[in-house]
Amino acid sequence: MRRVLMVLGALVALAAALQAADPFTIDDFLQVPVITTVAVSPDGQHVAWVRTARNLADDESDRELWLADEDGSHRRRLTWDGEATGGLAWRPDGSLSFLRADDDGDTQVWINPLDGSEPRPVTDLDEGIQGYWWSPDGAWVAALAPRGEDDGADAEAADADDDKADWIVKDRLDHPEDYPQLWLVPAGKLTEPADEGDAGRRPRRLSEPPYNVQHVAWSPDGKTLAVTYNPRFSGLVDEEQRVALVDVASGEWRDISDPDRHSSLAAWLPHGRKVAFFTDREDDYRAYLNLKDVVLYEVATGDVEVLTGDT
Repeated sequence: MRRVLMVLGALVALAAALQAADPFTIDDFLQVPVITTVAVSPDGQHVAWVRTARNLADDESDRELWLADEDGSHRRRLTWDGEATGGLAWRPDGSLSFLRADDDGDTQVWINPLDGSEPRPVTDLDEGIQGYWWSPDGAWVAALAPRGEDDGADAEAADADDDKADWIVKDRLDHPEDYPQLWLVPAGKLTEPADEGDAGRRPRRLSEPPYNVQHVAWSPDGKTLAVTYNPRFSGLVDEEQRVALVDVASGEWRDISDPDRHSSLAAWLPHGRKVAFFTDREDDYRAYLNLKDVVLYEVATGDVEVLTGDT
């Protein structure tokens, strides 16, 4: 009996304490910080992340870049102005990279060398960058960015795909400027072409509308991109989603996935001879109803090995 009374007394005390405390309001909920992106350095010694919190007074979200050693020590904040910071990644040389607007208001790739120097932009692409992937040598980024000036190729691509257009696709093809294309962008000083036919270190567009690129992976030797894309403007999971290899030097595309099955998120094996990606297990279901297999594609032979067929 005495133990029961002690427990009841503790519960009463707890209830009184909770009533005395300030209630948890919707404003408190909205201001709870959220960790949105985490990136581990190439040497495994550091972890970076983006901390997002709602600033109710200014009716905006503050995004801060933080860094710590892999054991959680030396935790420190790297950005203080509350400006939008996204696209967190590590350059192969160990610099921390992210997306931020430059003085012209265009979002570029910035790096923080973590040596005490100030962060600085390393790309200068007209109209900015929406997403990026570092080349193995850190000299280039494969970037998603607006298509730039119309050179006539866009209209031809749209006409060629018009036979399978629906109302969604027609609407998007009427406004291709709203959807990014795949670019190869130098990370550093631009150079003029050395001679005729030499592109130099200048941005190059690797895709044309109506292609909708969603993910990129560089081969270990930096010569080929494994690209997840949709052959027409759409991010819907029940549309075609394919994996292609893109030759960096020539810009030539080669599909490597079954066109009747949605495929995505290609990744290179370390030796660079094979590419792994997800693909639909069946060819008669929509993507969101389909079980996925992981397959290996051998670049030299085109052989495909299913790794998950019995699971």
